[in-house]
Amino acid sequence: RSDILSYKMRLCSGLLIALSIAEGASAFSLVHQPVLFRSPAAALRRSPQKLFRIAEQNAGTSGRVGLRRSGGLIAARAQEIGIMEGSGPLRKVANFGILAAFMAWVTFLGPDVDPEGTKTFFADTLKFFQGQESPANPILVAIWTAFPLWPAALAGLICPLKPKNQALPDTPFVAASFIIGTAAIAPYLALNSYAEGETDSDSTLAKTFGGKPAAIVMLVSALAFLAFGVGVFAPNDINGGSDYPIDVIFFTYLKGFWSLLQTQKVASAPTLDCVFLWLLSAKPLLEDMKRRKWFSGDAADWALFSSFMAAPLVGMCFWLCVRPELPAISPPAPEPEA
Repeated sequence: RSDILSYKMRLCSGLLIALSIAEGASAFSLVHQPVLFRSPAAALRRSPQKLFRIAEQNAGTSGRVGLRRSGGLIAARAQEIGIMEGSGPLRKVANFGILAAFMAWVTFLGPDVDPEGTKTFFADTLKFFQGQESPANPILVAIWTAFPLWPAALAGLICPLKPKNQALPDTPFVAASFIIGTAAIAPYLALNSYAEGETDSDSTLAKTFGGKPAAIVMLVSALAFLAFGVGVFAPNDINGGSDYPIDVIFFTYLKGFWSLLQTQKVASAPTLDCVFLWLLSAKPLLEDMKRRKWFSGDAADWALFSSFMAAPLVGMCFWLCVRPELPAISPPAPEPEA
């Protein structure tokens, strides 16, 4: 009973800390957000002098700013003054909340009642790949080895959509996400912009991860890791290696994997990381479909989007393979002289 009570107290304290971090980070990003991430209307209300000074510096002309009334709010031409629409409060709270929950779990909430198993995991995995007798669970091995595909696929979504005049760089976040996953990419997805206009679709990252060859490699790799985790490559009744059907092999793997989730942080941490990366991919995937004219908001489009999300990683990689090119952005019409 004392162990259960201690665990409940740790769980409650962890959730409180996670919520506090999420609220604090969201409030900081809303209050201290740089001008490049405020909406044009908010920027104009807060500091019109600064807005026109930015126009003088970035427009390269006389600094004339085209303003128009839309729904009672003043909107500024983003392409002329270099101010992009940032993320809304809901996206900030959701992404920073995911980050706080992940850090709290990895730091002290995740179960680690079998530290010896955690220490020997990588040695057992190496023996597994060498074909030796090993207690390594194939599902957990597949999650660890397929992990780099998650940041690679996310980079293929977010890098081509990065506005050219967005101040927040994507390179350090994408690079760090290959090592620490959610902890690196969640802050970027909380603060980046999906504003219409000219994007960095020709950047090195966009070409590397957003091209069709990389997408095909990622899709084939994801399917191979999925088949490996399910038990397709294990001796079974299909390949003649044993009399066991694949479903029996898979449920045996799954039972062992569930036991590892409850006892080893080396199993629960990467699994939770992949779940959070899957949740974080929803917004970039939706925005990419909108930008490429595959999503207009009707029921069929929502069904298509849901089908991609229903297959974690595989659906995202499949979209990267079949998506059309970004439509060309026509230059803005010149403002008439006053």
